Amino acid sequence: MRYSPLSPVSNALACVQVQEGTLNADHLGHPSGNRTDWLYSLNGITMTSEVDPETLIGGLTAPTEAKTNIDGLPTELLLCILELVLDRENPPELFCLVSRRWYRSVVTCAPFWRCIDITLECYRRVGPATGLVPSIRRHMARSHAYGLDVTIDYGTGCPWDSQFWDAVIQSAGLNGEGMSRWSILKFNATHNTPLRIIDVFQHPTPALRELSICVGKGIDMTLLFPHAPLLRVLHVPSIMGTITWPPAFGRLVSTLHVNNSQYRGISNLLHSVHSISTLHLGSTVFMRDGGGDSIELLHLRELHASVPDFPFHLPVLNLPCLTHLTLTCRPLRCLNRYVTPDTCGSYGAILKRIENLTILRMGCSTAGDLVQLLTHALNVRILEIQACGRWVGEDDTGRWLKQPVLVEEFYDVLESRELCPRLSHCRINGVDRLDLVELRRESTS
Repeated sequence: MRYSPLSPVSNALACVQVQEGTLNADHLGHPSGNRTDWLYSLNGITMTSEVDPETLIGGLTAPTEAKTNIDGLPTELLLCILELVLDRENPPELFCLVSRRWYRSVVTCAPFWRCIDITLECYRRVGPATGLVPSIRRHMARSHAYGLDVTIDYGTGCPWDSQFWDAVIQSAGLNGEGMSRWSILKFNATHNTPLRIIDVFQHPTPALRELSICVGKGIDMTLLFPHAPLLRVLHVPSIMGTITWPPAFGRLVSTLHVNNSQYRGISNLLHSVHSISTLHLGSTVFMRDGGGDSIELLHLRELHASVPDFPFHLPVLNLPCLTHLTLTCRPLRCLNRYVTPDTCGSYGAILKRIENLTILRMGCSTAGDLVQLLTHALNVRILEIQACGRWVGEDDTGRWLKQPVLVEEFYDVLESRELCPRLSHCRINGVDRLDLVELRRESTS
């Protein structure tokens, strides 16, 4: 669990006084503590299954001393601050416990209540006896007509089948009427997920714009999401085997994020969503065993791929319209999977067609390796490079570092007019380099 997000408002929370005691700033943002525990124990009251979190608001009193700075903030500004730290780990119920003013402000702010969290973590947080249904009922009522961001994760070995089913039905409705408000859905199924949960998705979802779905083998998806006309973004965190996807996805989905997949699974997926214009390939996508079969994506214009796996995707992918390319690498892989002159040649054919190139965190042994790569970028007009160079994984004493460190960068090579001759915009480590653009303009004038 992350604790840093509450730091912007920690001073405000620390100033809230409670009967029989005052909250201390040490309670907030401490990596060894649990904010939920102490918020649920305000005024000496311990959270039990019979006590709803919001009933504790009666135990709070206004500060007796002079108002602090945050007490004088307009409600609109207070809500803007809370929006920065609001997430599934810091739900709106948490802020309702701070003071009566915060309670009134948060309860009446409909967008704060859009998230419906049907997960084992949330189930444990609210208490097994209380269950998720009251929380979901509050969120659906207080979010009014706003679209809902729904997360359904059955998990593994869940002992809460009946509670889970009741929570899903509370959100979806007996006949799927609640699903008309679903705008974002994240669904994670396992091999033991009850089929009646999956059957819920056979109801129309007319407002669904973004879908993240992870399903196991043997799940028939052809009948799922029969009416989702607004669906544009699809996330597939993992593909287990070959899955038959809903036919409508082929014409609806424009952006695809995929990870943790072998060739057979991703090949089947890409053939099913053949109209995508943007593709994000994770670092655990493998296409090396394609057997020579080509995947044609005639509408794809933007590709995000991982270094150094990208060259192995190229023989499999046919991307005639690709113009935007983003290459990135996880820090640990920057150490032992450097870009070399041998691998640079694999980029040549596709880099010649790229107009917008972004390279984030790439390992190069020498400046010549980066030159070798950019030599092919003849038509690049927009270039962004960040954290590219020589990485090390140990300190001067030979001890391994927790994270690799970038010790040498080779951006000086861009002062050569021959590299990226058509450059019109260049950004290096977040800084616009107009001098490099002007250098190329002078050479062409």
